[in-house]
Amino acid sequence: MKIRPIPAPVDADDQLPDGVYIGLPESRYFAQRALGSSDLASLWADGDGYWWKSRHNPFYSRKRSDPLDFGSGLHCKVLEGPEAFAARYFVAPNPLDFPGLLVTAPQIFSALRASDAPKISPKSKKTDMIEMAKAYLPDRPIWDVIEERAQRQAGDRVVLQAEAAWQLEIMLEAAMSDPTLRAAATAEGGVRLVEVSVFWTLPTGTRLRFRFDSLLPAANVDLKSIDNYRQGDQLEDAIGKAIGSRSMDLQAALSFTARRMAYAAIEADQIWVDPDPLVGDPEEQVAWLRRFPRDAPLDLDGSPGWRWLWIFFQKPDNAGRAPTIVPVWMEFGGLEHRDGYRKAAHALAFYEQKVATVGLDKPWTAVKPAHHLNAAAPELQIRIPSWTRQPMAVADEEEALTWRKT
Repeated sequence: MKIRPIPAPVDADDQLPDGVYIGLPESRYFAQRALGSSDLASLWADGDGYWWKSRHNPFYSRKRSDPLDFGSGLHCKVLEGPEAFAARYFVAPNPLDFPGLLVTAPQIFSALRASDAPKISPKSKKTDMIEMAKAYLPDRPIWDVIEERAQRQAGDRVVLQAEAAWQLEIMLEAAMSDPTLRAAATAEGGVRLVEVSVFWTLPTGTRLRFRFDSLLPAANVDLKSIDNYRQGDQLEDAIGKAIGSRSMDLQAALSFTARRMAYAAIEADQIWVDPDPLVGDPEEQVAWLRRFPRDAPLDLDGSPGWRWLWIFFQKPDNAGRAPTIVPVWMEFGGLEHRDGYRKAAHALAFYEQKVATVGLDKPWTAVKPAHHLNAAAPELQIRIPSWTRQPMAVADEEEALTWRKT
């Protein structure tokens, strides 16, 4: 089978044609001028505030975090496999693996004094002590040296701390012990299709995108973190709150729309693939994907053929939360799907209205009508909390506050 490789960037703008992409790098996916589920969720929840945390704000920058790296690492390890994980992540050294480790300058100084090394002042620079320790303490591990070597080995890969990598292994083992999760993670009976990207353009000219964590014949799969829920709450309640407050129903609803658009693109032979992917064989992936419109339709033998599967995970922490995984199914056409679809539609209408009236190069602002502390219309009233009131009257307030000029 002849496969169509993903086009190389031809300029700084790097806009790809609509269609389905297998193995598209994350950086190129987010470089496309298209709205994804996160954009629509922000438009729904933040309104004009969307612009301020979008690419259109020249001063906004997205910061990485340890929880974000952990979630991405778990996603890679569970859904993409060990080769992809090793290519994208580097596990930092664990100090516990080095007996006799020298970390601080006083530790290095004391070790040098106990050796045959020439005398050195305790006020010497740490770098000078390290160089001397390399020569006179060749069998003692030095943390600065170990870290420097690890940084070179990591290269461009994301660095995960040793404890986080250990926790990932525990989470992976837990996931593989569950038949549903094991089947979803390994694409049991088929071919792994992970990070499948879809781009399509609406008749209005607005372009949309979606990226499937894992695309299975009967389901769209997504991993979500639920860590740091309030101690004492039920995890299931926290998941329900997260789905609502983080507009995850909108994301799931958009996934079903994206799947329909992907089927149309597959039938139109609009498929591009990384010829040297980290996960799977490109020819097998394309051949498997081409079967989806026929063998995995929306209605399969009269019953719904698509579902959404969230895999919520709570990583372990020192507050007493054990590593926990909760699979959650959402049905096509159900109440949550409708809620998410409506949110996406309202968000899209708001976006197109703002683009038509303000554009994207100008900051979005909001000016509301004048409000009053005692307005008859509730939507125009400002309410001061009752606990800020001062109930004790003062002696001259009637004269001062009812005074009229005569």
